[in-house]
Amino acid sequence: MKENDESPVRELISQLQQFDNPKGSRLEYESVKEKLAPVVAQLIQKGEAGLSQLHELLLYEESWSCTFALEALKGIKSEKSIPHLIKFIKKNEDGDYFESCDEAVWALQAIGKPAVEPLIAELKNGFANDNFFGYLVEALTDIKDDNVYSFLVEITEDYLKNTEKYEDWFEIHAFTYGFAEQGKKEALPLLRRVLAAGLSKEEKLEVESTIEALEDPEGYEKSIQEMAREFKESYAPEATKEAIKVNCNFCGNGMECPPEMMKTAKKHMCHECFHKRAEEGGDKDGSLEEVHVDIPTNELISETASDMTDSLINEVFLDIWTDKKDELKELSKKELAYEMFGAGAYNAISQMLQMQFKHEQKQKKK
Repeated sequence: MKENDESPVRELISQLQQFDNPKGSRLEYESVKEKLAPVVAQLIQKGEAGLSQLHELLLYEESWSCTFALEALKGIKSEKSIPHLIKFIKKNEDGDYFESCDEAVWALQAIGKPAVEPLIAELKNGFANDNFFGYLVEALTDIKDDNVYSFLVEITEDYLKNTEKYEDWFEIHAFTYGFAEQGKKEALPLLRRVLAAGLSKEEKLEVESTIEALEDPEGYEKSIQEMAREFKESYAPEATKEAIKVNCNFCGNGMECPPEMMKTAKKHMCHECFHKRAEEGGDKDGSLEEVHVDIPTNELISETASDMTDSLINEVFLDIWTDKKDELKELSKKELAYEMFGAGAYNAISQMLQMQFKHEQKQKKK
């Protein structure tokens, strides 16, 4: 490549690194994403011209430039990135920056079939050394391919024949979930053999979920959605119920409270006081866990729904994962979904204050 061709790429890489400093480290993902989106888009347009620099950024997993280098690689979809993405996942899967492995997985999946054989080779090598790389398994099994299916069958058959070889390190329930992604119902007899292989209660639940998802994908998806709907309704009183007139405990103004909320709320806060408190720093003066906050439904949806979702994923989930990682790993997909819905509902009000404040002050969310 000529010098005049290299200069634009170097400039883009420099722009990608502009937040790799103490000040930038205090920024939040969505804010940085918004600012770097044009840079990432231009790097994608440059194609393989910027690959060497982007691959080098993957060595600094703690940096914003690494995060968005992964996003650029996902858009470029070059086979040359495969070994670098695999190396990144192996390095970070069990580290402090494990969440970045999702971006690496998506990049490998975007590359698609060319990534299949390298992933299989890496996983076989890991299995030979009693290492289970869950993110690599996910990257591989989400690529629908006959070789992927054959690999799943091969390893699962070997597991059934030599179970003792896989004890203490192999996650059979996570591995066999890949069959659901491949969508081949001929795997059902094999999965039922796994189910009868002396699994733990949690492993059985996971394999049962895989069988259900493979037997009836649409029904399985509907059951997940129905569970979410029922949970939501249990925390959101029906709009048809007549609201009860109450006074705001913070300013004395009149407001309304749903009947179901009256059973648990110890105090009431009107919409205006809510905004004032957000402007003054969120819930720094105490939790609003048992306070009913009167926010119009349309405003809640338009201003805070996506913010709250992002926050619960990025903050609440990570806190819970840190505290209960071993427990959560044992849950089936359905149980995990329910657990996280519960955690989200429990933390929603205090998180809402923080998100509303950030939205109004920075206007940086989706």
